[in-house]
Amino acid sequence: MVMIVKEILDTVLKKQGWSRYRLAKELGLSTQAMDHLYLKNAKGVRVSVLIKLQEVSGYSVEKFWKLLRDEHEIDTKED
Repeated sequence: MVMIVKEILDTVLKKQGWSRYRLAKELGLSTQAMDHLYLKNAKGVRVSVLIKLQEVSGYSVEKFWKLLRDEHEIDTKED
């Protein structure tokens, strides 16, 4: 899920023309939490953050969760 969340964040940043600071505020995160999510690790991210990310991403609910599910399936197959 780490890779796909970063890709979605990149898409939102580019599409909206936002800084990571602005996206952090839209997601209700501190800048430190945003940096952690963006640069290091998306594991353990709160569902509420994923819901807000889906809302600002422009993806439909179905498409967004399908992306996450598909990425998760790839991650678990590699373990």
